[in-house]
Amino acid sequence: MATRWGICGAGKISDDFTVALKTRPAEDHQVVAVAARKLEDAQEFANKHSISRVYGSYEELARDPDMGQCPSARDIVHVGVIPPYHLNACKLFINAKKNVLCEKSLAMNTKELKEILDSAKKNNVFLMEAVWTRFFQASVEIRNLLAQEYIGEVKMVRADYSLPLLHMSRSDQKDLSEGALLGLGIYCLQFISMVYKGEKPESIQARGVCLETGVDETVAVILRYSKNRMATFTCSAGVELHSEAIIIGTEGKIQVLSPMWCPTSIIVDRKETEYPIPERCLSLNFTYSTGKRYEVEEVRQCLLKGLKESPVMSHAYTLLLAEMGDEICRQVGGVYSQDYQRNMATRWGICSAGKISHDFTVALKTLPAEDHQVVAVAARKLEDAQEFSRKHNISKAYGSYEELARDPDVDVVYVGVVHPCHLNACKLFINAKKNVLCEKPLAMNAKEVEEILDSAKKNDVFLMEVAWTRFFPASVEIRKLLAEEYIGEVKMVRADFGVPLFHVPRSDQKDLGGGALLGLGISCLQFISMVYNREKPESIQASGICLETGVDESVAVILQYSKNRMAMFTCSAGVHLHGEAFIAGTNGIIEVLSPMWCPTALVVNEKVTQYPVPEPHLPLNFTYSTGMRYEAEEVRQCLLKGLKESPVTPHAYTLLLAEMGDEIRRQVDVVYSQDCQRNMATRWGICSAGKISHDFTVALKTLPAEDHQVVAVAARKLEDAQEFSRKHNISKAYGSYEELARDPDVDVVYVGVIHPYHLSACKLFTNAKKNVLCEKPLAMNAKEVKEILDSAEKNDVFLMEAAWTRFFPASVQIRNLLAQEYIGEVKMVRADYGVPRSDQKELGGGALLDLGIYCLQFISMVYNGEKPESIQASGVCLETGVDETVAVILRYSKNRMAMFTCSAGVELHSDAIIVGTKGTIQVLSPMWCPTSLVVNRKETQQPVPEPSLSLNFTYSTGKRCEVEEVRQCLLKGLKESPVMSHAYTLLLAEMGDEICRQVGGVYSQDYQRNTATKWGICSVGKISHDFTVALKTLPAEDHQVVAVAACKLEDAQEFANKHSISRVYGSYEELARDPDMGQCPSARDIVHVGVIPPYHLNACKLFINAKKNVLSEKSLAMNTKELKEILDSAKKNNVFLMEAVWTRFFQASVEIRNLLAQEYIGEVKMVRADYSLPLLHMSRSDQKDLSEGALLGLGIYCLQFISMVYKGEKPESIQARGVCLETGVDETVAVILKYSKNRMATFTCSAGVELHSEAIIIGTEGKIQVLSPMWCPTSIIVDRKETEYPIPERCLSLNFTYSTGKRYEVEEVRQCLLKGLKESPVTPHAYTLLLAEMGDEVRRQVEVVYSQDCQRNMATRWGICSAGKISHDFTVALKTLPAEDHQVVAVAARKLEDAQEFARKHNISKAYGSYEELARDPDVDVVYVGVVHPCHLNACKLFTNAKKNVLCEKPLAMNAKEVKEILDSAKKNNVFLMEAVWTRFFPASVEIRKLLAQGEIGEVKMVGAEYGVPLFHVPRSDQKDLGGGALLGLGISCLQFISMVYNAEKPESIKASGVCLETGVDETVAVILKYSKNRMATFTCSAGVELHSEAIIIGTEGKIQVLSPMWCPTSIIVDRKETEYPIPERCLSLNFTYSTGKRYEVEEVRQCLLKGLKESPVTPHAYTLLLAEMGDEVRRQVEVVYSQDCQRNMATRWGICSAGKISHDFTVALKTLPAEDHQVVAVAARKLEDAQEFARKHNISKAYGSYEELARDPDVDVVYVGVVHPCHLNACKLFTNAKKNVLCEKPLAMNAKEVKEILDSAKKNNVFLMEAAWTRFFPASVQIRNLLAQEYIGDVKMVRADYGVPRSDQKDLGGGALLDLGIFCLQFISMVYNGEKPESIQASGICLETGVNKTLAVILKYSKNRMAMFTCFTGVQLHNDAIIVGTKGKIQVPSPMWCPTSLVVNKKETQYPVPEPSLPLNFTNSTGKRYEAEEVRQCLLKGLKESPVMPHADSLLLAEMDDEIRRQVGVVYSQDCQ
Repeated sequence: MATRWGICGAGKISDDFTVALKTRPAEDHQVVAVAARKLEDAQEFANKHSISRVYGSYEELARDPDMGQCPSARDIVHVGVIPPYHLNACKLFINAKKNVLCEKSLAMNTKELKEILDSAKKNNVFLMEAVWTRFFQASVEIRNLLAQEYIGEVKMVRADYSLPLLHMSRSDQKDLSEGALLGLGIYCLQFISMVYKGEKPESIQARGVCLETGVDETVAVILRYSKNRMATFTCSAGVELHSEAIIIGTEGKIQVLSPMWCPTSIIVDRKETEYPIPERCLSLNFTYSTGKRYEVEEVRQCLLKGLKESPVMSHAYTLLLAEMGDEICRQVGGVYSQDYQRNMATRWGICSAGKISHDFTVALKTLPAEDHQVVAVAARKLEDAQEFSRKHNISKAYGSYEELARDPDVDVVYVGVVHPCHLNACKLFINAKKNVLCEKPLAMNAKEVEEILDSAKKNDVFLMEVAWTRFFPASVEIRKLLAEEYIGEVKMVRADFGVPLFHVPRSDQKDLGGGALLGLGISCLQFISMVYNREKPESIQASGICLETGVDESVAVILQYSKNRMAMFTCSAGVHLHGEAFIAGTNGIIEVLSPMWCPTALVVNEKVTQYPVPEPHLPLNFTYSTGMRYEAEEVRQCLLKGLKESPVTPHAYTLLLAEMGDEIRRQVDVVYSQDCQRNMATRWGICSAGKISHDFTVALKTLPAEDHQVVAVAARKLEDAQEFSRKHNISKAYGSYEELARDPDVDVVYVGVIHPYHLSACKLFTNAKKNVLCEKPLAMNAKEVKEILDSAEKNDVFLMEAAWTRFFPASVQIRNLLAQEYIGEVKMVRADYGVPRSDQKELGGGALLDLGIYCLQFISMVYNGEKPESIQASGVCLETGVDETVAVILRYSKNRMAMFTCSAGVELHSDAIIVGTKGTIQVLSPMWCPTSLVVNRKETQQPVPEPSLSLNFTYSTGKRCEVEEVRQCLLKGLKESPVMSHAYTLLLAEMGDEICRQVGGVYSQDYQRNTATKWGICSVGKISHDFTVALKTLPAEDHQVVAVAACKLEDAQEFANKHSISRVYGSYEELARDPDMGQCPSARDIVHVGVIPPYHLNACKLFINAKKNVLSEKSLAMNTKELKEILDSAKKNNVFLMEAVWTRFFQASVEIRNLLAQEYIGEVKMVRADYSLPLLHMSRSDQKDLSEGALLGLGIYCLQFISMVYKGEKPESIQARGVCLETGVDETVAVILKYSKNRMATFTCSAGVELHSEAIIIGTEGKIQVLSPMWCPTSIIVDRKETEYPIPERCLSLNFTYSTGKRYEVEEVRQCLLKGLKESPVTPHAYTLLLAEMGDEVRRQVEVVYSQDCQRNMATRWGICSAGKISHDFTVALKTLPAEDHQVVAVAARKLEDAQEFARKHNISKAYGSYEELARDPDVDVVYVGVVHPCHLNACKLFTNAKKNVLCEKPLAMNAKEVKEILDSAKKNNVFLMEAVWTRFFPASVEIRKLLAQGEIGEVKMVGAEYGVPLFHVPRSDQKDLGGGALLGLGISCLQFISMVYNAEKPESIKASGVCLETGVDETVAVILKYSKNRMATFTCSAGVELHSEAIIIGTEGKIQVLSPMWCPTSIIVDRKETEYPIPERCLSLNFTYSTGKRYEVEEVRQCLLKGLKESPVTPHAYTLLLAEMGDEVRRQVEVVYSQDCQRNMATRWGICSAGKISHDFTVALKTLPAEDHQVVAVAARKLEDAQEFARKHNISKAYGSYEELARDPDVDVVYVGVVHPCHLNACKLFTNAKKNVLCEKPLAMNAKEVKEILDSAKKNNVFLMEAAWTRFFPASVQIRNLLAQEYIGDVKMVRADYGVPRSDQKDLGGGALLDLGIFCLQFISMVYNGEKPESIQASGICLETGVNKTLAVILKYSKNRMAMFTCFTGVQLHNDAIIVGTKGKIQVPSPMWCPTSLVVNKKETQYPVPEPSLPLNFTNSTGKRYEAEEVRQCLLKGLKESPVMPHADSLLLAEMDDEIRRQVGVVYSQDCQ
């Protein structure tokens, strides 16, 4: 009858087993029942497989009555449950008398197996382990072959089996799975045992990798058998292996193909035999599961025979497998719960409810609850413990640690308190007989560690320090690798751990154990100690940076071990470090990726392995804290084994760590209270009870009370001191500072009074022998500072200025970074600090002393107290005399600069930046108390402690840092702080004084107050009356009216009586001669001119010529012409002059300017103003000769208001309309002004009707309204909020509204005079001139003409050709000339939209989209041609043919030929033409020509000129087709200058030399010109580097120097006297230097046209032609050839030698170049069909079957040789002998001998030859050479390159790392070192059996201690990048370095992409070969026989270096010897 099966388990394996059964005859096998844990699972299984009986438990199956109680052939159960349940299941069925087939592994260990076997024996049932492999037909065949000794005696068996199982839910769970060995390795083990017939091995060696869960992931095993027989197997549940097996005998081998565990195919003697298995009826879960039919049949046969075990799989065999498995598990460390009796759960108590305790508890929850339970928690506060227990579901919570210590249910306590408390906590629990796991560090020092260890030993308890890193799987793996010597002998260990911690409140607090070493470095130290196996280092060297709190911020340590082994680590609590570690051995490297302190990833020999930690069920506070589970499990395992210390981190190791930590702290000077007795507290006295003193005291309270105590406070009023002492709990309060000075209990006094009182207070306390910390600034000026310092020195006391910024951790970090040169050499420092502050002068108010002092001290700190070479300061002062805003520029040596701005009026960014050559440091706001730095874009926070009381100022608790500095200095006996020395304080004061002097901030402390400014009043009219009344509102000591003059004496006398003026004059001339006012202008002498405007010219000139300073009523003059006359007079007489535009000085106007500067209302878009006053009833108002009309009388206020808002910008257009009276004056005027960027303004003024007389400013984000009267504003509305600015009451009645407001302009005058200024910065002369010019234009349009005006010519009408940068500048320059002289009427560009944008910007009426349209415009008189110079010829001819006059930019054309063509066209069409050599027309150049004509310097003998500006960032500057290059771009200016000096004489000879770029343009040119009579000239021009750009003319009697910029000169020095020729300001920003100077050439054009000239006499056509001819000769010598110089050559015709892969890529690359430049005309290969196929693919007309045919082809210009390099010699010689030019692939030949032979052949045949070192020609490589030539990264010190890819190993084909790959590295290094030969070469390599080198490492030493190194590898992929390290930076070439498309220069990346290919490529970036192809073409065009970029000498040097390297490595090719 059929064997009846019961199925135990409804899982996947049971499913497959049942399917397999179905492949057997139904009469033999039937499944009659199935059982599962859940009935529904069994039912589903039964339905699927048509099984009749279903059970919901295994017990029911065991009791199945139909299967009988006596085993027979009909009764058997298949046990398919998971292995941990095999024991119970098997015993259940065996005891029920059932036969059993149990899935492997039969049991989890030998112990369980024996139990099952004994049960089977006892119950007399059949039992077999389902090792199904044994029963496959292939396995049967193997046993047959072995029995026949078919392969002789077996000597080796190897098997592999892997299956990634870890994605399966249970595979990594120890309690549910068997791991790799029991799950997979069992197959390998049984296979080996089958082969060796169940023999027991003599030895077993096993290694494995275990997961955190404890199961083995990968196992490798070696088994040794008798008679020197062996076996090995590897099994892995993590990675894929081959899963094959092999049996090697003495006479053959048997291979078992994958899958070896269910074999269906074997190979015997190379013959494969297949043993297929039946098809399945249902889908399977596992491979070939129908093969289980074989074990099924084995069972049936055994049962039929009455056997109780299978002879094929006997019980003895099963037992042997289990025993071997146990031994392997033991060695690998795979211990299951089945291996020993499971204890009860370890019961944890948690000491502390802090963050680390939270994380530890979360980690515990990731472990099985039956292993670990948290039963109690304790904290200092019961509520904290209760909250913790609630969160973590802990049953017991205690409010003290003592209660936890007494809890009987706690087995082990986790101590998570801060480390200063570890000693007490550990001893508490140890003495209570509790086992302890204590957070690291175990204690504060070795002494405390010993105390804890002794206590643990005494009480016989377990104790372990939490060195959690040690227990991570990654660390376990590291120890395993080191034990195996996987990377050889360890030589170096390095670790970094840096995390900004100072935002964590306790991290910088000494009493809480803060600091980098104990917080972070302990992890590095324990890692190093782990690697060196707890060995004690021979020496320790440590260095560190400590905070003011005394804790270490950063520590760097070097440890030296025996046998020349080293370790180093860096830890920082201030900055982020990589947080990585690496171990370097003699055979490899292990990298531990960040975070190294809780590692989850290793890189072993470049292979990354991840070791993830479990996910937490609650959020964590620290990184990967669930990794604490590993240390928790270690504790449990130790406790289970009865250990008192962990073998992984024993007590000796803990003590060693503490001793090393102590030594490091000793060297770094970090001392904790635990280390020694604490000093007494520093006792402070507080001088002043103000806001700053309050904040200082609060800051003191953030420091330990045992260090700092405030014992007394003093104030001016006793009640203030008492209130202060009450608030701050201070014992003593004094009502005078003298009492505080006498207090014997005070050690140091904090002086917090306002700074004018610092001198007295500091001297009081220093004389009383008190140490002093004084608020900054220490005093009001350097004089007072010296006095204080002298007093401190005399009394021998400590004194420090409280520049608290210096002591913030952020500042300390800055100094550290600068000392390390982290950002290179500092080149620029900038700081801003602006907040609204005091304006009271007597209280020391002002921006500089209040705010700027912070900026100044910051800059001085950065420059290390260095004195600046110069200081330039400018500022805005308030009416009170204090500085509101100050801007300062400081220049230091070595071209270093600093600048700062401080403002007490507005809010600034208040940040700072330090710019170095290698990076930047940004100090975020607030820079004066910095808590945040951004270093190279990475931000670090440095928070300050929270205050106990509210503060008055930002971050005042940061004062604690300076407080602690004082204490440390006192403890050390210092009298000054090294951080804030007295010399530094004095320097600050001296710099402050100089700034104050320049800004005009003069305090009473600086000098005796000047006597009053003495005023003379010119005119006794109404305005003069009001002005005098306004003067009386100012202090009499500042302003006095001493004289008055009128046209009639009696009028003057009456005025004098009314205003109490002592001196009276009846004429203005008498006032001008007033002897009491002196003839030398000073702060006492000024005249107010109040006559009517038509008389202003004469009056002003009268007083100015009398050397009087003048304040003239507006309008200063009737028109621009008069105004210029007055301004010239003031300049000539060197007196002060100001137009009384009083509106500007009202407080409301000042506020408006502030709001606009802050962009409070965004960008201003519209301004509107109205001003009207019915004036026509006044007697003179409508009389033209006596009045100014509405515009000059009223509109001037509106105009000046608009100009103020737009900051003196000139409008783009003005449109005016008006109503005029019969008298000719304007009654009403309305004006529209258009500004750039679509901004507008309008105003209306009327002398006839009443208007609102208000103004409004509309911005993008708001508006400002100025209420009436807008001309003397006292009220403004900003964002609907009105603010009033009232003016003083007057003493007499006034004639005009708010005239007392004139006091503001009066005080402005005084301040200017005190500063020695000749014009007001608020209303400068340029501003006054602009107002006049705008007024003139308005009157012109309104047609109001005064007698003072005059007739003007009609305007010249310009057309602009091109809308580029130069055209913009030209148009801006035009706008500086009178509109009636010059107008731009049209612009044209290639694109209409460009022209339209240009027209909009410049307010041009017509815009054209083509030049032809412009040429046809009838309104254009003259065209300015601003296109690029290669386009000049066509453009000029277009316009001259259209009969247009032309001004063309220089150079007029590309060469003399083109110049002649243009000149001929101009002559033919009879039009004016001029080359725009603008330099010639500058006033300075005019003066030079005049001096030369007068013979001022005698006969000229020498002219020198330089012009150098880096231009290659401008896209077209290096492009040949766009006319790039130094000569045409810059040198033309030098050449024209020389020609001007020598009066256009032709030189006798020209000698030129230059440096050209790869693009063919000249980068730098130097020229010598010889003229008749031994006269000479030289010039240098460079587009690559900055030159002085000056010129000099040397004569027999003197010299003329033209200062930079010589091409647009504004200053010349003649016989040491400098004269300046300034140019006008521009209305729009410019693209080029001094472009408004183009106005001079513009005016020259106008004058020539007016005179009917066709060429300019200053730059005639002959002169232009001469310049072109000289330029041609220079370029000829420098070898710069443009396409315009000659007829374009036909395309370069290429022949391709070889039809291989590289030739394919080269041909594809050629196709990316223009077809008119490059054509492939023929290809040759060894086989004609290959050449034909190549030709077809690439569309090549001719194909040859031999290279000789190609050599004879007359149509080939140059041959590309792409054959393998051993064939290069013959191929190159073939083509050179055939007179063909050659580009040969690198390397040029196999050795230097062959290279010489090829070079000789090329030279002999006079043909071009180049080695195709293509890397050299990539744009990235070109840029590298440019950067190196500019010394951009300084002096190169090191070059490194790597190149590794799999390549050929065939020696006869020239294979090997060096010739295939290393040649790229070698040529790169040679390029960097400019073809220099190295002084020495050291090479090492590994060679293959073929004799070629596989790996190569080379070090090259060059002169001047320069080095290079490269590595090449043909077996593996390397990084394939390169780096050039210089003294000032570095250049990185990312992969692929051999065809670079990207550079990283000083951390900034630039891309250089290559074109896309038309066909697929074989090699990376092969289209880059286009660059070497173009180099060949350019060389051929120039007639060169070798490339200057890759000369023959370089090819030979490379070959010689190759030979030497191969010699050392031992690689010899057949070509090297006969």
